Amino acid sequence: MCTITKRNWISETNHNQFAENNIMTIIIHKYQIIIIFIYIPPNEDEMNDKISTNTFRNLEKIIQLFNILKYIIIIMGDFNARIIDTGDRITNQSGQLLKQLCQIHKLEILNTNQTFGQRTYHNFKTKQLTFSIVDYVIINTNIRLKKCTPQIDIIKAFTESDHFPIRLTFDIPEYIIINKQYPQLPKIIITRDKTKLKKILQKE
Repeated sequence: MCTITKRNWISETNHNQFAENNIMTIIIHKYQIIIIFIYIPPNEDEMNDKISTNTFRNLEKIIQLFNILKYIIIIMGDFNARIIDTGDRITNQSGQLLKQLCQIHKLEILNTNQTFGQRTYHNFKTKQLTFSIVDYVIINTNIRLKKCTPQIDIIKAFTESDHFPIRLTFDIPEYIIINKQYPQLPKIIITRDKTKLKKILQKE
């Protein structure tokens, strides 16, 4: 995965402060927005199951933090999760995990209402031969995001990928700027200096 930011947005964004394996992030502090890009591998073997479980766990931690901070949360990526509610034909294991995550944290899968029944995985075949919806755009229920009118489109163009691209657009009205002097998220540094650690222990 990679992220590309226009030059005029570089000073406004923070890239990958919360990146993990299979997760990338872009934070726009000025508007209190975090965009999370994610990849969940298919549940084909025990190794992938562990990766999927860890990735979902790490994603949940990020969601919990930024819900507390009242940020707009946008999650995009290939979940390899199939869910009947989106117009797919089945719900698989990753689909069950994703549904559970959305229910717990009150997230909305935009595919369900905006692109219902439109496949995202094509494997260079017709929809009669390959029909899977595994790529999603998911948002939290932050009231400010509703005012941004997020809209997704599945671009039916064959690229070098076996997935169709998904485009998300949304407005950022000036009145939702939180604070021009927005605070940075705190950083916690744990020293490995044994001398400093001994002094701390002695104080206690």
